[in-house]
Amino acid sequence: MKLKNLFKIFQRKKRQRIRKRVILALVLVLLVIGGAFFVYERNRTIKIGVLFFDPNNNESLERRVVLEWAKEEINNVGGINGHKIELIYKFIHINDWMGGTWEELEEKIQNMMKDLIEENNIDIIIGEGSEATAPITLEKKKILISPNDTSGFLFRAYGKKDYLWRISQSDVAQVRTAMHILSEKGVKRVAYLGEYARLGNDYYDWFGFFAKEFDIEVADIIKYKRGDDIKEYVKEVAQTNPEYILAYSIPEDAIIIKQELNRLGSKSKLFLSDQSIGSVGNASLIQELGSLAEGIEGTNLTYNPDINFAQEYKNKFNAEPSVYAAQVYDSLILAAYISARQEATYFEDIVESTKKIAYAKGEDIGWREINKGLNLVADGKLPNIFGPSGSLDYDTEYGVDPTQTYYEHWQVKNGKMQTQKIYSTDDSSCESDPQEGAAVARSQANDEHAKLEKMSDQDNLLGEKKDTWAVVVAASNGWEEYRHQSDALAVYNMLKENGIKDDKIILMIYDDVAWHENNKQPGKIFNTYKGKDLREGVVIDYKGDSVSPKTLASVLAGESSIDVPIVLGSDKKDNVFLYLVDHGLPDAIFFNNNKKLTSTGLNNIVESMEDNKKYRQLFIMVDTCFSESVGEKISSPGVIYFTGSNKSEPSFGAEYDPKLKQWLADEFTHKTLKIISNNPKIKIEELYYESYNSVIGSHVTLSNYSNFGDIKTPISDFISP
Repeated sequence: MKLKNLFKIFQRKKRQRIRKRVILALVLVLLVIGGAFFVYERNRTIKIGVLFFDPNNNESLERRVVLEWAKEEINNVGGINGHKIELIYKFIHINDWMGGTWEELEEKIQNMMKDLIEENNIDIIIGEGSEATAPITLEKKKILISPNDTSGFLFRAYGKKDYLWRISQSDVAQVRTAMHILSEKGVKRVAYLGEYARLGNDYYDWFGFFAKEFDIEVADIIKYKRGDDIKEYVKEVAQTNPEYILAYSIPEDAIIIKQELNRLGSKSKLFLSDQSIGSVGNASLIQELGSLAEGIEGTNLTYNPDINFAQEYKNKFNAEPSVYAAQVYDSLILAAYISARQEATYFEDIVESTKKIAYAKGEDIGWREINKGLNLVADGKLPNIFGPSGSLDYDTEYGVDPTQTYYEHWQVKNGKMQTQKIYSTDDSSCESDPQEGAAVARSQANDEHAKLEKMSDQDNLLGEKKDTWAVVVAASNGWEEYRHQSDALAVYNMLKENGIKDDKIILMIYDDVAWHENNKQPGKIFNTYKGKDLREGVVIDYKGDSVSPKTLASVLAGESSIDVPIVLGSDKKDNVFLYLVDHGLPDAIFFNNNKKLTSTGLNNIVESMEDNKKYRQLFIMVDTCFSESVGEKISSPGVIYFTGSNKSEPSFGAEYDPKLKQWLADEFTHKTLKIISNNPKIKIEELYYESYNSVIGSHVTLSNYSNFGDIKTPISDFISP
């Protein structure tokens, strides 16, 4: 018994010795790990990726120098939570691509972005070429900060998706600034002449909108492609005798425009965008034009004039800051604050950290107070950040764009380009100013232009409605026109959901998109990003080349034939709903194969329907650019014409899908269907006002309402039996 107890004691002590050794080993392991972590943490850097074009290009070299300056300023005050910033560069060599296609360059840029992210485990990238790289950062869930991409496309396509942020607003803000300057001068008549390019789109797309908002008459709108002989275009626009011509053109084209205006003896003055200047453009304009350059005006992106950024830049580099210098500096400032927020919160998602910084409303922190600002973020506070480019406070609904950008108004005087005034987007006040917290690219039309003047008193002449017929037309074809067929299917589905049977709906779509080789989901078409398929179960009456103005005229006239067997079977007791979507120019809706329906053609169709008593009331909804112009000749009783844009402006796509690289809908149709979905019995008058106040960048119009009848008639009278 005694021996047994001794054995137990021995065993217990042995276990205790083993336990102590295990604990000691664990302590040593923890000490080693802790020491290693301490060394790692002490030496850890905050890595931020940089993707720029052409490392030996002067602009690229300067941008790199400015980024290094900003990095130095941050690291000199202790970096971010004691960690220095490290910039990881990759450069896109454009010369290696020269002669290739855009698709080849895009693939090259995207592969470089993937390498930058994957090789370095980077969460934030400062980069150029956002149109190519934004889909990659969205897919990889990384933050892309663009210092110099100003396409309005990016705001609309990547708004609300949270992974793309830039330092200056889109060129939409520059268009508004230019029109504001002309309005201040008392200008009443302006024409637009410009290259239709990735950036030039904003000028073409928004010129008519802001002309309307500033009560400036549009003399003409002409676009051209780079390489075109533009002399005939200059002659055409000069013949409209505008006071000013607003031009978006490269320096070489700006020179030709001015020389031609002089040769033609035109008194029209020239107002240029920033595309016409820059380090080379400034010199070439004045050197090539000589005395002809006198008086030319324009706008250019600049920095906040109320801070000492220019002087600090001169002190540092012994040179004037170039375009985008302030934006490049601020791109690293924004990246640093986001990184500081990540350091302070550890487990917060990168998007949430970015939005916290972008929408912060705390203490104002200037560009020279970076140490104070970073310390505030480390303490869990959210300062309101200001950089050399302006406020880094972002559009509260879309993100992407800051709400403040500065532009210089310059004019050539005595052989030099002289600054006349610096404008902030806060100064470019007009009735269409975006609501608080919105970038200029989210501008909506002024309510003043929505007023309906003469109301109708013809409603008492109408008898009771018997039934409803609908004709839905997407007149275009091709993958690039995805949204048109999608819109038509969305309208078709809306009609079906409201109870109209297929035998009362005539659907005309080319129907090539669903099975197109680029469609990654064959047989399916979507109208909203990550929405439901609209193609399944659809009954199409006319497809392919049978979708034409001639077929449409026969359908609406009720004139059947071998080629047009299905036609409108309505009579004077039936309401008819007609929907048309496609591309448009003033006075025309384009169909496939370059066929078009003009204002005269549409009016002839409507008058024929009136003569043949094909409707009780006719509701026409059109979604094309310049769509008001196509209905201007309609005056038949009982007809109302509802469109997404006035006669001087294009309209916009909506719901961009980065994987398909397509807009899934048009802005006007998308917003209007949403309003109807929320209230299927909404009155036509209310539908008009709600659509007007919802659509971005164009003026919803209602025409011939004085001949229609009671505009308080519910829309359900046209979209349900």
